Amino acid sequence: RIPYYNCADSLIHCVRRIWRKTTTRDKFKLDMKRACLNLSGFVTCPHYKQAKLALQGLSVVFPTQLSVEVNEHETRGEYLAWLETFHAKLPTAANHKTCPIVWFKNEDDSLKFLGGKDDTLAWCRSVLSSDLSSGIPSDQPSAMIPDAYATNHTYDYDLVVIGGGSGGLACSKEAQKLGAKVAVLDYVKPSPAGSKWGLGGTCVNVGCIPKKLMHNAAVLGEHIQEANSFGWTGLAKNGHDWKTLRQNVQ
Repeated sequence: RIPYYNCADSLIHCVRRIWRKTTTRDKFKLDMKRACLNLSGFVTCPHYKQAKLALQGLSVVFPTQLSVEVNEHETRGEYLAWLETFHAKLPTAANHKTCPIVWFKNEDDSLKFLGGKDDTLAWCRSVLSSDLSSGIPSDQPSAMIPDAYATNHTYDYDLVVIGGGSGGLACSKEAQKLGAKVAVLDYVKPSPAGSKWGLGGTCVNVGCIPKKLMHNAAVLGEHIQEANSFGWTGLAKNGHDWKTLRQNVQ
């Protein structure tokens, strides 16, 4: 049996573990009994884009506690026209004239103004921030947060890497150095011409590296053509052996 870890799922799990240690957790859960945050702005506004990414990221990490509704406008003029009419629904935001605008929509349909981009990002930070006011003790080294990995599992391998390319080999080798039992899965379907190769991936075998070696051979040929002008003698200008280059590159 082989355990499988998805990168996105692992990241979300890590964020949740950090959040569980925060002092704002209880307040966050109290304020967010399936909270609905609303966001409005125009598509080309960079501040709107940042606020949108931050809120949507939190909604992925906390899907059962937070939802985000987006009211997007094509142009700045359309957004400002809409904002002028929206002030009647949210009087506390009457002085807000910029993009974006973010507010809470409660279960009773009442609205609560949050703010613009800066207020939104500050709220997102408060949700996830840890209490580090006392700092890290100087006599203790910093450490990563445990990922709940159990060494006494019943699987055949600690880690399975799919793909034996540059990244896969680097990952598997580093994990092995740390004591993990690792398996690398790699398979290359032969091309119509019958070409196939082992570990290393496309880049090492038929991609970047062979291309760079071939390019370097061509550059050397150009240098040889100009070498006499720099005092070099005895260099054969037409002495290239293609078979030798191909064999050495392979």
